[in-house]
Amino acid sequence: MEYEPIACDQYTPGYTGDLYWAICDAAPCTENPNSSNPDKPLSCQCRVENTPFVGFGGCTGVNGGIMSSFPLWAWDFQRNTYPFAMLGYEYVQGACATLKSDPLPSR
Repeated sequence: MEYEPIACDQYTPGYTGDLYWAICDAAPCTENPNSSNPDKPLSCQCRVENTPFVGFGGCTGVNGGIMSSFPLWAWDFQRNTYPFAMLGYEYVQGACATLKSDPLPSR
């Protein structure tokens, strides 16, 4: 996976991309002992946000899904790194597989 962070700010005039993103890497999880997939024994609750976020190569999730990301303020685009200590992130960066999610509820 190519890691190309870009700014996704839905409040910028002319913006095209997702309005929502999910916080999955910090989601509260519980163990599901009866999981249909033994390789995925956790059930996690990803929070959905509608604030500016960091996109990865684009601002739209795959196949209409919601991108798991982090807030725009949490990335230094000039230095291409976090603006705070985030030890070990380079080791887990590629460990997250593509996830599937329930669709957003209709408004």
